[in-house]
Amino acid sequence: MQLRKKLKSSKHKLLLALIFIILCSTLPALSKQELHKFEGKCSMCHLVAEGEEVFEQVFVIEIDFQCKICHNNLELSHPTGMKPSISMPRAFPLDNRRRVTCATCHKTHGKEAYLLNRGRPGKAFCYLCHSKGLKNIHRGVGIVAHSSMKYEINNELLFVDNLSAQCMSCHNNTSGKGVNMGIGTWLHDQGGSHKIGVDYMTAYSKGRFNHPSLLHENIRFFNGKVGCGTCHNKYSKEPYELVISNIGSKLCLECHRK
Repeated sequence: MQLRKKLKSSKHKLLLALIFIILCSTLPALSKQELHKFEGKCSMCHLVAEGEEVFEQVFVIEIDFQCKICHNNLELSHPTGMKPSISMPRAFPLDNRRRVTCATCHKTHGKEAYLLNRGRPGKAFCYLCHSKGLKNIHRGVGIVAHSSMKYEINNELLFVDNLSAQCMSCHNNTSGKGVNMGIGTWLHDQGGSHKIGVDYMTAYSKGRFNHPSLLHENIRFFNGKVGCGTCHNKYSKEPYELVISNIGSKLCLECHRK
């Protein structure tokens, strides 16, 4: 019996060793994989054969819907499907109906960070189109002070959502840090503060919060966590780009009980 146990234990160790060796040999290959590697798969997206004059403009379905087949959980930081009111640089193409699409900012077969058509992510990239009239990005972007940190990180092991990271790339002088930003507390200009990156249901279970099923439809969470986009929408017409009016603390009381 003891011999059988020893053999079984040896086989188990050997199996674990083999799995470890396989993982070590495949990880370098996985890390070197290129994004959007579609060689020989043109027909997945393009309706006409490569080499034809309209090859890059004609798709099986509209390019935005094509992107969402794989990227079905996009947190868009810019609207698509609309006609821009400003003149666009040549590097930012529109579709055949002069509308902004995912491909306006992203090069499907590119190699740059985030597959951007040109430039670096962050406010510098936005200024490539919005160099005149900063209100085209969203109201107030030009008057935010960047001289002092307004975001206090409480936990460097847990990261905020992509949209919050994009907001802070301009509002908190954190351009280039991306999603590698721990959860913490945002200090608002009006003197108040609010945590982001925290799990809403965990907070709800401790009391003093309303159940998420009772909240206004404009209030959203990111993988169940609070982010800048929970209370703000940069395309909102409400003061401070709030998702709903906060007259009488209406927005605050959606989540917080009296």
